[in-house]
Amino acid sequence: MTLARDAEPNRAQVEGLHALGTMLFGAGIWLVAQIYHIDELYPNAFLVWSLGALALAWAMPSRVQAPLALFLITFWAGVETLQFRAPMHGALPPELASADAQRIEGLGRAAVSALEIHRALQRQPLATAASLVAATGLTPATVNKSLAHLERLGVVTELTRKQRGRVFSYARYADILNEGMALPDRERP
Repeated sequence: MTLARDAEPNRAQVEGLHALGTMLFGAGIWLVAQIYHIDELYPNAFLVWSLGALALAWAMPSRVQAPLALFLITFWAGVETLQFRAPMHGALPPELASADAQRIEGLGRAAVSALEIHRALQRQPLATAASLVAATGLTPATVNKSLAHLERLGVVTELTRKQRGRVFSYARYADILNEGMALPDRERP
């Protein structure tokens, strides 16, 4: 900002660098969210980014920074309004995940491990016990016990009916993914 006050002839260069800084601020938000596996609604990142751009636009009145901040705020509002009010095809509705999580919390001490399995199944609705061990870092015995609890609650369904190599499905999530995937009935001659 010192350059902005001192040199009027370099105004275009200063505004360009501030716009670049705003873009890098946004990239930093996405990078931190990815590195630390922050599972938030992605429009919230646009909100934080637009607030940072708005603060810089207020601190340094410019022809570039203010429209950039307004664009980001408008984009956030549009995504928040349109994306999260639209039907979610193939995505787990947040209400379903939270309702299942509340039922799982009733398990008492076993709820912590079961919720970890629940989160892993939200990312991958079909999984084996071994893949859940790898995804969660829990022991095989803990994963199998948690899967038994989740199966008893009706959250998980065991598909293979085998002793080893069993495949589990997040039951209602799999139903959502299968909607509209049935083959058409064909009349046989």
